[in-house]
Amino acid sequence: MKNILIIDDSDTVTMQFQVFFEKNGLHVDIANSVEEGLKKFYEKNYDIITIDLLMPTEDDGINLLKTLKSAVKSGSMSTIIIVVSAVSESSKKKICLDIGADDYVEKNEYCNEEILNIIKKRI
Repeated sequence: MKNILIIDDSDTVTMQFQVFFEKNGLHVDIANSVEEGLKKFYEKNYDIITIDLLMPTEDDGINLLKTLKSAVKSGSMSTIIIVVSAVSESSKKKICLDIGADDYVEKNEYCNEEILNIIKKRI
């Protein structure tokens, strides 16, 4: 079973993602803050991590992405990092992909299915 860490400060989003991904055979852990997300990341090996860009500010999401990507590279891990955000500006997507996000998904009613499709293609 693949492990996914969902880092998002919205309880509604994390609950929806957890139910959906568990129904699709993934083991889900939740973190509602940058600090909690980093703690869980360093405690366990994850196949996939989704992070909210605006948590609670965009800088927090960007810095979290930088930290996670750096740790994944230095640890020779194959963790997939997907940014999930309500920010639909193409410049934000480019910034995240340039930093090293494996993908960028806009939050909408179908984003959990889009994330699952990305996971199936990469794992």
